[in-house]
Amino acid sequence: MRMSKLATSTTKEAPNDAELISHSLLVRAGYVKQQSAGIYSLLPLCVRSTQKISQIIREEMDAIDGQELLMPVVTSADLWRETGRYEGVSEELLRFKDRNNKDMVLNMTHEEVVTDIMRRYIKSYRQMPVMVYQIQTKYRDEARPRGGIIRLREFTMKDAYSFHATIEDLDQYYEQVLNAYKRIYQRCGLPVEIVQSDPGMMGGKIAHEFMAVTPAGEDTLILCPSCGYSANREVAVAANPTSTAALEALSQGEASTKDLAGHFGVAPSRVIQIKLYKTADGVLVVTYAPAGREINHIKLQNAVGAELQNVSEAELATYGLSGFASVAPRSLKASENVRILVDSALTTERNLVGAAGKAGHYDLNLNWERDFIGEVVDLTDVLEGQPCSRCGEPLTIARAIEVGNIFKLGTKYSAAMKCMFANEKGEMQPAIMGCYGIGVQRILASLIEKFNDARGMMLPITVAPYQVHVVGTDYQSNAETKSVADQLYTDLQAQGVTVLLDDRDVNAGNKFGDADLIGNPIQVIIGSRGLKNGQAEVKIRSTGETTMVALAELLSHVLGVRQAMFASLS
Repeated sequence: MRMSKLATSTTKEAPNDAELISHSLLVRAGYVKQQSAGIYSLLPLCVRSTQKISQIIREEMDAIDGQELLMPVVTSADLWRETGRYEGVSEELLRFKDRNNKDMVLNMTHEEVVTDIMRRYIKSYRQMPVMVYQIQTKYRDEARPRGGIIRLREFTMKDAYSFHATIEDLDQYYEQVLNAYKRIYQRCGLPVEIVQSDPGMMGGKIAHEFMAVTPAGEDTLILCPSCGYSANREVAVAANPTSTAALEALSQGEASTKDLAGHFGVAPSRVIQIKLYKTADGVLVVTYAPAGREINHIKLQNAVGAELQNVSEAELATYGLSGFASVAPRSLKASENVRILVDSALTTERNLVGAAGKAGHYDLNLNWERDFIGEVVDLTDVLEGQPCSRCGEPLTIARAIEVGNIFKLGTKYSAAMKCMFANEKGEMQPAIMGCYGIGVQRILASLIEKFNDARGMMLPITVAPYQVHVVGTDYQSNAETKSVADQLYTDLQAQGVTVLLDDRDVNAGNKFGDADLIGNPIQVIIGSRGLKNGQAEVKIRSTGETTMVALAELLSHVLGVRQAMFASLS
């Protein structure tokens, strides 16, 4: 492609709402154009990159016997009603009525659709395992889209679905997909952390996320540099060392300050904080956790098995409780409509401080089991420096962008939608499912977040719009520059190399600036200064390394650099 023919152009102006580097650079380099919040047009340079990412994904899915299909963006709400998700999913699912007044949805995920397809064809255990996948547009009505193409309302996603006769078969295939994902990110040049995660609205019990570690990330990871433990904060656990202090006799104290740790001279981890919640069916959930530790609401909801709402002190009367003092550790007893959850960190501490049965009064030297009980659950966020539950070394915290996920769905969808097959005994049972997603635009944005400098992007050769960027510094005014640049352009294309040739009538400074901004990995600079010595300059965008190369060797040199770059990502 000649830049004089390129449909878009670069700009010096960054968008006013750009919070992230990738957002700013994508707009400035002419890769994307925002249409509305969370909705972007992908322009020619961006389409070339996302198509290359999609092709890498496609090749790796095909290599593990995936079969590509294409499911509709719009489907009947009846499918979502079969699984209960039409009512259960919140406003992120866009619902509407068509001209026939039929309830429809814009699919944000395709579990219902693929299960509806496969229940027609899967009849016997002999037909499994089978995996189908698509690379398709999705729509999620995000309340707060952000980060350019990182958190979008409309986005492109590869989602794959596998169907199995046994759990063991799913386990085996799950590992195949995990390894295929490793190859995808390796080939894209994107380092990732593989972390345990919460399945969320997808269902199932086991899930992993693939995370690109960057300060721009929305997710928080808990990592152990020593043993390799990694998990999303939503499911991460840490060790709670058991206190060696002797159990003290129970006593009482008074305080009018919120700083109970300071008032009673104890560490915040020995002060019990109390929080109140209720389920949709009216069960009161009381949590006891160390002061200064945040309750992780995903952990809490998973422990309860239901979504929760906050409860005011005034509502306690409906449970036969008289004010906040009545939920103090020594006062409260569990019942059919009252659950008590105790964070596991409290069970290894000694001599705690907690509310007593009267306002302003506190029990001192409270101890687990001796003085209070409840369901022991890991409820709180892991803190930087806490001991790893595997090896005991300090844990670290990092921010990251989720670029992929895999789930063991089990029979959540197949059972609800009656996707049944006959097993070896002729008995009918629901197919066991797996689900595997990758965000195409997120891979590109994450690469830019990780690989950029003050001048622009530095994209890997496998995903850059063009592999080589030929800069003719005085292309329009020097016949020799034009001749050499045109010949290299033709010769490289004949070798299967994708090339962007800057043939514009602009000054050399603008050409260098645009080449660095756009971020293609190999730059070849041809101009009268180098041609006087029979040479051209080859620059590696990611390192800034430059080499003067004789014209007779220029083609072979560029091909060699290109080959080495591909080899480093294979």
